[in-house]
Amino acid sequence: MNKWIALLSLVLVASRPASGVDLVRNGIGMPEIVVAVKPLPWVKTAAEELQAYLRKMSGAELPIVTKVSPAVETQIYVGASEHTAKLDFTLDDVIHGGFKIVAARNYVIAAGKDIDNGKSFAMFRSVANRQEA
Repeated sequence: MNKWIALLSLVLVASRPASGVDLVRNGIGMPEIVVAVKPLPWVKTAAEELQAYLRKMSGAELPIVTKVSPAVETQIYVGASEHTAKLDFTLDDVIHGGFKIVAARNYVIAAGKDIDNGKSFAMFRSVANRQEA
């Protein structure tokens, strides 16, 4: 989780006006936060944390959506998804535990390379049970 907080901090820095992505203009949230249709739990939490920090900093509420809204010009994509794949974004060059941020004219992508810890813990429990037998 600490990795995601650091990642979200970097999103805020990468999204400064010099990069061309306005997060809030005159107290109004400009982008929407986009996640996969079925985001992993920590991706959902990261999106909610980003939303909360932006609200605390600006008073603006950015919506979290699973589908890009045509009427919204700017998106913040949290986590790799079908949406980021359409933008030719991959995590192929990122090692496990790492993350990548891309800031373009009308979007920011922040995604990390993780495994589902729930599955990992289940696998470790299974191995531990076998060793006890």
